[in-house]
Amino acid sequence: MDNLFAVLRQFDLEIIVGLGMAFFTIVMARIQIVRTRRTRTSDLYDDFYNADHYRRVVHPVFCIHRKLAALEGPAREEYIEAILVGWQGKVEDPVEAWHALIPEKHRSLSAMEQHFFVESSTENFTEHEALTSFMYFWVRAHRMIITHLIDKKLFAELFCNSFKYYDDFLHELRTRICETGDPSEIPSWVPATAYIQNLLEDADCKSPRTP
Repeated sequence: MDNLFAVLRQFDLEIIVGLGMAFFTIVMARIQIVRTRRTRTSDLYDDFYNADHYRRVVHPVFCIHRKLAALEGPAREEYIEAILVGWQGKVEDPVEAWHALIPEKHRSLSAMEQHFFVESSTENFTEHEALTSFMYFWVRAHRMIITHLIDKKLFAELFCNSFKYYDDFLHELRTRICETGDPSEIPSWVPATAYIQNLLEDADCKSPRTP
């Protein structure tokens, strides 16, 4: 009988040790997942403020934002229509359209020409190309959030100022696209930026007007 109790005690000890090791493995795996998500989030933030991305994408979009803020009346409407037309499938071949226009050397450019054909950065991006890259950065971020590839809380902390600066601008573009566009052809950045705006709505930004 004593031998039986000894065997049972040994068996219990092995179970306890096994359960302990399993628990430790689960905890360590979870810690590694959290670390990986936080690293990816930090890398995404670094990508946004990478010098090349900032010159080619972020700064031109900042200039679009400021230009819209400065324009009024018909001039503003013309400019925002030029921005929106690129997302509504109305410009099938902008390069061909550009050659057909053949503007005079000293003629002031229209809003359409400014947005689609004038290089807005030293890296040869037009405003539309920069804005496209900007929008799909947020699409990428949105997909990483909903697939749990990055840390949602850290994302909100890091990108609070960077995204909130463009809240009004993005909200206006989304509203205009949804009002005039085909519901079946709404670009993916519309729901993506709306999701991120809702995510950051209650975020505590120290300087919400800093890009």
